[in-house]
Amino acid sequence: MADGAAPFQSTRDRHAMGDFREHLVVDPQPTATKSPRLSAYYHKNKFVIEIKTNVPADMNGRERGIVRAELDPHVFYTFIDAFEKLIQENKPSYAKRIRIKRPDFQKTNGGEPVTDAQLVFGRDKDGVAYIAVLPWNKERPAIQFIFHPGRWLEFVNNDGTPLTPAEVSTDLAIGRLREWSQLAAHYMYNRFVPEEFTPRGAGNQPNGGGDMRTEQKADPTQASWDNLPF
Repeated sequence: MADGAAPFQSTRDRHAMGDFREHLVVDPQPTATKSPRLSAYYHKNKFVIEIKTNVPADMNGRERGIVRAELDPHVFYTFIDAFEKLIQENKPSYAKRIRIKRPDFQKTNGGEPVTDAQLVFGRDKDGVAYIAVLPWNKERPAIQFIFHPGRWLEFVNNDGTPLTPAEVSTDLAIGRLREWSQLAAHYMYNRFVPEEFTPRGAGNQPNGGGDMRTEQKADPTQASWDNLPF
């Protein structure tokens, strides 16, 4: 987390990948009036996929409505490759997850790493492509972000008949993943900052999840998120 920043305060760099117009937006959640938003951006040699829930009770909590999946570059590209392959397989009701773990600060899991967030990507029962970032705390919102064109675009066949939501989501998801991939290479080349060497065992986290968050007392059993509604 940036020096002087409050917990979960946005610390993103300004660039095209994190532009407001690049966000995925879905309908407001129950009890909310604002739409939740998903964005991706590059920050301190990591790629971050971030959700702002805009659910009032969640916005007033410690995390201020933010859920993040922070990925090292090689994990980010692995995610993109895995998602593209999943989309091309075209299987409804099929998804994959990347569980991002952190040290067991509170010794709630016998010292073994605990799940901090989960990056979920797949197709729902109707074949529509989606992405989600799940927090460790199951009391917080689990929001499905489908790939859709919004109100101002319509995808149609040559005869004017509209494409199905599944077909449109396929095109949009692949386009978004390719955009992220190309921008990621640019940011890695132009914005990479060499890190100082940290001796082994001095608290470094090898898999790249957690330097923008504050320590929370997590129950590892809350992070399973089995039987999601999407």
